[in-house]
Amino acid sequence: MLQNGAWGLVVNKKVVGVICIYDLPVKNGNKKTGEIGFILNQNYWYCGYMSKAIEEICSRVKEDYSQIKAITLVDNIASKKVLERNDFYFSETIIDNDKEKNIFLRNL
Repeated sequence: MLQNGAWGLVVNKKVVGVICIYDLPVKNGNKKTGEIGFILNQNYWYCGYMSKAIEEICSRVKEDYSQIKAITLVDNIASKKVLERNDFYFSETIIDNDKEKNIFLRNL
């Protein structure tokens, strides 16, 4: 973990991506809902690193969160696949700042 809710994705001792989980104001009992965001250096796309990292992070935060939310642009197929590989499911499409976005959810 880099700092509060942010992890660096390291490959060969080099940070090539970042994953963050932010608390949302929704609670289910003692557990929170979080929103995940991630970015990966383009040179490391399609190698499976982000899928594996999100799998690991979701397993680590399941004690604190009941659900994780992710938002992607509708045409971001790669991020959609990463989320679906990690048991996120499509929830809805929204319009935000004149852009169509998909919301995905994962129950932990």
